[in-house]
Amino acid sequence: MKEKRKKVTLIAVSNIYRDKPYYFSLPYDMINGKEALNLSGPDLQKAKKLFSTLMEGEQSVLTNKKVYWLDDEKDSFMVNKIFPILPEVAMGIDEIVKGKSLFYIQDVEKEAESDVSKEQLILKAKNLINDMPENGYSDLCLFIGLKDIRNYTTNAKLKELFKFTDKDPKLIMKYFSKQNNNNVEIVWFRKLEEDNIVSKRTGNFDQSLPESERHGPGYYYNERFLGATESESINFVKKDGDLMKILNNKLQE
Repeated sequence: MKEKRKKVTLIAVSNIYRDKPYYFSLPYDMINGKEALNLSGPDLQKAKKLFSTLMEGEQSVLTNKKVYWLDDEKDSFMVNKIFPILPEVAMGIDEIVKGKSLFYIQDVEKEAESDVSKEQLILKAKNLINDMPENGYSDLCLFIGLKDIRNYTTNAKLKELFKFTDKDPKLIMKYFSKQNNNNVEIVWFRKLEEDNIVSKRTGNFDQSLPESERHGPGYYYNERFLGATESESINFVKKDGDLMKILNNKLQE
């Protein structure tokens, strides 16, 4: 049986270029074959052979719905070597940058495989949630970043967890992974936030305020600065046994 030819299609993100061509030229550094752009040696020579005018600084054109055949040397080189360094082209629909990407590469077969894999991961993650004890829902909710969950019913928590799993099953799987030993620490710290023992503040440098009321952005226990980020704060507390004991006692109150 003859193997099916593989192809990708260039799709316009911007409405402007749905029906009209986009003219582009290569970055100057690419023309000079800078290694930082992954174009040197044989690749540089091949580029000069396949795209002689383009490599001399002249313009070329991108058009909506143009098909590139991956078994064609020129098409393959354009997709794998040139498109990745063109800011106008996103290498997949998930890599589109708003205000920057004018086109993206559509690989229908790859996207289909990705969709199937994601559906399988979602199913696996939901099965793990179903198998966990109900009293574990709160910790998982905190781990994925849900806030103000203390008044949620068990069913409400489960509903939120399933809804989140549809969007980001990888984070759910990360929670259940035995390789992520810091999960417990993250949940513990977020419990401190949930109970208003630790607070996250934006910076306030208003000179009209007393000096004691001015502070930098980050996490605080009362007026004690813990760290600018969550991970910094956790590491700070871990190194201070007395503070760790105080915070744990607060959680038990």
